[in-house]
Amino acid sequence: MKVPRISPCDRVGFVLERIRDKKVLHIGCADWPWTENKVKSGALLHQKMAGVASKLVGVDLARAGVTIMQEAGIENLYVVNVEMSAYEYLQDKFDVVVVAEVLEHVHNAGDVLKSIKTVCHKKSVVIITTPNFAPIKRLPRLLWRNECVHPEHVCYYSFSTLSKLFVECGFEPVKWCVYWLDVGTISKVVNRMLRIIPFLQYYSDGFCVLCVVR
Repeated sequence: MKVPRISPCDRVGFVLERIRDKKVLHIGCADWPWTENKVKSGALLHQKMAGVASKLVGVDLARAGVTIMQEAGIENLYVVNVEMSAYEYLQDKFDVVVVAEVLEHVHNAGDVLKSIKTVCHKKSVVIITTPNFAPIKRLPRLLWRNECVHPEHVCYYSFSTLSKLFVECGFEPVKWCVYWLDVGTISKVVNRMLRIIPFLQYYSDGFCVLCVVR
């Protein structure tokens, strides 16, 4: 599959600018096991989304993470296994469904996307972010036989595999961007250079994808 030209974006900004004044479902809202620290610092994506969306519902499989959020005063949270039918549990449909850094955690990504479709109406959009299978930052570490990966990740995705997955589950990707993670001073400096070199965008940290219902 021919890969199109892809531009970098701010991952959080990619989400927030598309949910303003919308009815939103956020899947994987707790960002477990980092929930407590992110809630305290205000860095949790769900907190940022709450200030933009007209209505926000969050679901996550991590009960401990959901509890921490509830204790912090965050409402409309549910412990749900989205590999099952989301509509069966929520009994509602949403303008936007945000699936940020989730697909790489689940064993059955197709079941998750089909479940998501049950809470979409004809004009719904789905925002998906997920790590890239070929980030350039991984190469130096692999030379020393060290793979830096989240302890709960079970897979990686590429442009081709994501495209096929979306189409087979009833969605059409209409916009692709990539993101570079600024996780420290060094990465912030390096990312400024990486973002301006076009061919290096294929070796970014991850993808941001906007899908519509087919």
